[in-house]
Amino acid sequence: MAEEKVFLEEVQGIRSAEKEKEKIIADAKAQAEKIVSKAGNESHSILAKAKDKANEIEGQIIAEGRNEIEAEEKKIISKAQKQAEKIASVEISKNAIKESLKVLGGKNVAG
Repeated sequence: MAEEKVFLEEVQGIRSAEKEKEKIIADAKAQAEKIVSKAGNESHSILAKAKDKANEIEGQIIAEGRNEIEAEEKKIISKAQKQAEKIASVEISKNAIKESLKVLGGKNVAG
């Protein structure tokens, strides 16, 4: 009988250890799932912030490029206006007009 009692106590000890092991494993699994979930949420947040920052930088680059293009456009227009004013202020002699018309095929040009 004493041997049976010792044997039953050992079996109960083993069952108790197995239950404790299962509880530890279940708790560890739950904790791991929480960690994975939190990491996933944080990665989504980090990714969203990175996209926002990238969009902000892209907007700045586009604005800078637009400003540079507008400045270059103003320079070109200003230069073209100056050239047009210069051309418009040039007087052409009557002889130059007659010669031009002859070259272009004009006939009966009065002088």
